[in-house]
Amino acid sequence: MKDIIIVGEEKFVMGFQIAGLNKAFSLSEEHPDNTIKELISNPDVGLIIIDQESVDKLKPETRETVLNSVEPVFLVISEGDSQDELRHMIKKSIGVDLWNK
Repeated sequence: MKDIIIVGEEKFVMGFQIAGLNKAFSLSEEHPDNTIKELISNPDVGLIIIDQESVDKLKPETRETVLNSVEPVFLVISEGDSQDELRHMIKKSIGVDLWNK
């Protein structure tokens, strides 16, 4: 079974830890991209839940990798998620547009 990893600020990570997900990482202020690259290269990681603020700290090329990654799947969570963003993430994750009529 693949691991679920939480990446983000302390407040973001804490809620998931209370729910029992203990594999959590904070991004280094100096080199946030290094943590992401290490997680992507780990074959045991299946899902990475990350907050939008952490994604915004990444270099553009790493951010693009996160947004387009299929394995592991990244779930970017923000307070202002729109229905279109959720639709895109579901389509990317399972390969089917559930809203398509």
